[in-house]
Amino acid sequence: MVASSTLSDLDPSLTIVTVPDARTSYRVCGLVPSVQYRFTVAAATRQAQGQQATYRAWTVLANPTQPDRPTVVYTNSTSVTIEIKPVILVSGPVTGYFIVVYRPPQSTNLITRQKRQITRLVIPDPTQFIPMSGRTVAFIPKVNLPDRRWFTVGDNLTWGGYSNPALLPNTRYDIAFVVMSSLDGETKMAFTELQVRTLPDGGGDSDSDNNRLWIILGVILGFLGLLFLIFLIILLIVCCYRYWTRRHQSDNER
Repeated sequence: MVASSTLSDLDPSLTIVTVPDARTSYRVCGLVPSVQYRFTVAAATRQAQGQQATYRAWTVLANPTQPDRPTVVYTNSTSVTIEIKPVILVSGPVTGYFIVVYRPPQSTNLITRQKRQITRLVIPDPTQFIPMSGRTVAFIPKVNLPDRRWFTVGDNLTWGGYSNPALLPNTRYDIAFVVMSSLDGETKMAFTELQVRTLPDGGGDSDSDNNRLWIILGVILGFLGLLFLIFLIILLIVCCYRYWTRRHQSDNER
């Protein structure tokens, strides 16, 4: 008797198969990629079942889902802030994420570059693994991306051993967001890209600058309105004081 069951919530099924005693092997089909299964083998007769032997094994790692394209949050002359979101894989574990930056020549059209997924036995830099043009500027472990977050390309910090230098002003870049999935010495990656351009030297994001200007203007107007309200209250108190003083004097003269 061979019993197989998953150790995952994806397919919590239990399958029991009776194998003839002359067989020394059995192939289990229809399994889900990148899922751990538990196989139990036991000799059985009509009267009883013998001691069980259990073995656990993973199925082959599947290609990870392509991540959502990052969105630009803020741009200046030396950096670009993007919003990235974690990848939810239906099979296989997410190991981490990479940020790769590429500054193409003016004559290069990156839309025609082929996006591929290649399997290797180690965890290399994605620029060598996929392969893809550019420079890796960050590695973000899975635990550091539980939900969507902002990431600044060009913040001059070090992320997972990769330096993230400042970008050049008024320059077009391709930013790739790479997801990595590793299991039992096997690694697979998938990525998506977006094209951005830094602003000229000394520039800032116009929409953000306008928003800040309106906020400052609103604070100033609110402060002036508060001063005007205080002035009206003081004026009202002075007028009331003068009115009651004159009335009191008039009552005394009578």
